[in-house]
Order: sequence, then structure tokens, then C-alpha cells
Amino acid sequence: MIIGIDIDDTITNSYEVIIKEISKHYNKEYQELIDRNITYYDLFTSEEFPNYEDFVTNNFTRIIPDVELKENVREIIKQLHDDGHKIVFITARHDWEYQDAYDFTYKFLKDNDIYFDKLITNIDDKGKTAKEENIELFIDDSIINCQKVIENNIDTLLFDNIFNKNNNEIKRINSWNDVYNYVNNKYDLI
Repeated sequence: MIIGIDIDDTITNSYEVIIKEISKHYNKEYQELIDRNITYYDLFTSEEFPNYEDFVTNNFTRIIPDVELKENVREIIKQLHDDGHKIVFITARHDWEYQDAYDFTYKFLKDNDIYFDKLITNIDDKGKTAKEENIELFIDDSIINCQKVIENNIDTLLFDNIFNKNNNEIKRINSWNDVYNYVNNKYDLI
């Protein structure tokens, strides 16, 4: 099976690190932003965070390398590979955020010993890309990305996070152990 996987907040815990940096930069209370479940979309569109794109361009290459991985992600992805699955990372990380999103992300995955067969960056429509890559199972924390993939009749799992809790329409998983169990219960690999 070909498994498509998002990166930020799907294999990493990026959100809390980014919100912490935003709270400092915009002189906002960290916990208040967390309690409000501020989304990445909110950050880009709200007048409360002027010049957010400049913040991203000037800070992401500094803060993102230090985000923590989700529990067991390294081991589960390696096991999925060992079980015969192809791992394709599909990320919306763009060059304007990281100067060279591919090289930055490639290095991040290698430095963190995350196995992958293919990495695709600069993606705005993950549904289209998942279809082009023949993805059979897609995992992401973004409701919008998951909906676009579902529209292409691809099995999709929504990785639980603080700002997607209100969605009960997409199959939800809470951990990488859940991912592994889902794959093994859904697909007979023997």
C-alpha cells in the first residue's frame, strides 16, 4: 500500500512550538492562544497577527528543527515500511517559508531518522497530489486537506489535534499506534 503522510502536527508537535513563538512575537498570552484553538488559517487571515507571513519567513527555519516528534512515529513508520508499505510525505511546506522547503524537510526527516520513500513539498492541493501519487491511505491533521483527499476517494485518517476537535465526519486517530492498528486491521498483508 502507498501511504501519504503530512508532516507538521501529524508526525511532529509543531503547533505548540509555533504558538509559543507567536505569543512572544505578538506579545500575546500563550495559554490564551492555546485555549482559543487558534488555527494556522486564523494566523494568516486575522488582523490580530499582522505580517504573519513575514514572521513565518523569518522564523520557521530557526524554530521548526527543534519540534518534537509524536510518540512512536519513528518506529511505526519504519515498521510500516518493513511490512511492505511505501511511505510518501506530502507537505504544504513552501519555499517562501523555508527558502528551500524540500532540502529543509529532507534534512529534518533524515536528522530525525524518519524513513520515507518519497518527499513532496510546496503542495497546496493534497487531494490532487494524493491522487497523482496513487495514495491508498492518507494521514493529515488538517480538516481541509483531509476533505480534499476524501473527494478523490482515498481512505483518509484525521490525526487528532487541538484545532480539529469539532470534526466528527472524518475517521480520527489519536496516535501512531492507532495508525498501525488501523492499517493492520483494515488490510490483510499476509
